[in-house]
Amino acid sequence: MALDYKQYAYPNIPYAGESIATAGCGPTSVSDLIEVDPPETAAWLQDHGYAVDHQGTIYEGIAACLTAYGAEGEMIARDQDGAKENASIRLWRDTIQSGRMGILLMHNVISNYWTNGGHYIAVVAFRDQQYLVYDPASTVRTGWHPFSDFAGNISALYVSNKRWDADKIIVDGYWGPATTRLAQKVFGTTIDGYISNQNKDMQKFMPNCQPITWRFVPASKLTTGSELIRAIQRMLGITVDGFCGMQTIKALQRWLGVDVDGYFGGQSVSAFQNWLNNQ
Repeated sequence: MALDYKQYAYPNIPYAGESIATAGCGPTSVSDLIEVDPPETAAWLQDHGYAVDHQGTIYEGIAACLTAYGAEGEMIARDQDGAKENASIRLWRDTIQSGRMGILLMHNVISNYWTNGGHYIAVVAFRDQQYLVYDPASTVRTGWHPFSDFAGNISALYVSNKRWDADKIIVDGYWGPATTRLAQKVFGTTIDGYISNQNKDMQKFMPNCQPITWRFVPASKLTTGSELIRAIQRMLGITVDGFCGMQTIKALQRWLGVDVDGYFGGQSVSAFQNWLNNQ
């Protein structure tokens, strides 16, 4: 398992001549892997000389801090100049794909999507050719990414002996492939990461249900609906047709104990994710 800490939650904790909120992506990424609060990892890095005022965490500090907490941190490569593909990249990628967790140092070499300078991010899982990122500075960027989102911006690579608990998902309020796959496992349906044949007219009421996993189609093309939705409807004791319509949304909200407003947004998705994690 890993935890999704956000550095901006610590605006008053000093770090590297600033605060964790402004300069603490390094200790926060380490905390994500070892499940220790960022103020503790920040203090360790500061006390051991790995934090530089107004620059943040130096390269060697990440692996050293991981190792100090029993995670056997290893820096695979540094000063990559944004490498897209080389032996170090392949080694890191193979390690993450094997189930271990790691950290990337990103620079805006070809893109400033991740950072306007240097930025550490935790990479905690690999599934369906995508990597699960816990970004210390962003809820929006936290989630699943193809390797192409990193390529050209990587400056340093780290791995640890910590492994992702595949039976847990991040509670981020966004219903993506990981949420679908866990739901399919819990409800005993085919595990393929997709919720097929859903009415596109309902998409506006489901803003946090991502099209990468929810297959929305025009009403004229609806056929059999989704096996997973039918299983959820049976649990709720409502009409079983495989389509997530307003009746299903409200019934699920009522069952989850959230506001019954027919708008399946972040609050509703988070409640469902929490429920799945507890099954």
